Amino acid sequence: CSACVKVLQDELGVAHIDTRVYEQEKFLMEDAQDLVRIVQTTPLGGEKTLTVIAVDQIGHNAQNALLKIAEEPPEHAHIVLIVQSEDMLLPTLLSRFVRAESITAVGDMSVAEEFLKSTTAARQKINEKILKEKDSLTGKKLIRDLESIFAKRGDLARYKDEISDLMKFRQYVEQRGASLKYMLEHLALTLPQVK
Repeated sequence: CSACVKVLQDELGVAHIDTRVYEQEKFLMEDAQDLVRIVQTTPLGGEKTLTVIAVDQIGHNAQNALLKIAEEPPEHAHIVLIVQSEDMLLPTLLSRFVRAESITAVGDMSVAEEFLKSTTAARQKINEKILKEKDSLTGKKLIRDLESIFAKRGDLARYKDEISDLMKFRQYVEQRGASLKYMLEHLALTLPQVK
């Protein structure tokens, strides 16, 4: 966004930055190879380049292709990588970037709201859909959104155990090997039905 470019311009003390944005659902090996060539290109109208990569999915081969440019970017190049969750990145690639901050997606909490209003059987169907599609990002978002909903209710003493479970699960679910299935089943069985 233009505000981000302005912050970088001020930080670097430059008047203009050539900005390139890759915003796509899947970032493939071919995309990574193209990006490496583009990042190595000198700026056309400014002193620096900013390349923003905003992706929903990025495979291991594509990440490995980005590794060299992330390790040793040209002096003029700055790269911003925007992903939904750090756990989708290889540790070697993740270590090459400085974490700016975690930004939770704002907006649609309809799955979490439906989950809370539903019976245990209906909740299990929501879980089955998430697990069948192997959509761990939706599962993680559900846990974060549920925590957010309970926190906003204001009655923290009443929902102390539920919030505690959700906070733990939010941390566990980011670890490799954590069982999203068991966490979602636990929540389906233990969270109170809230209208």
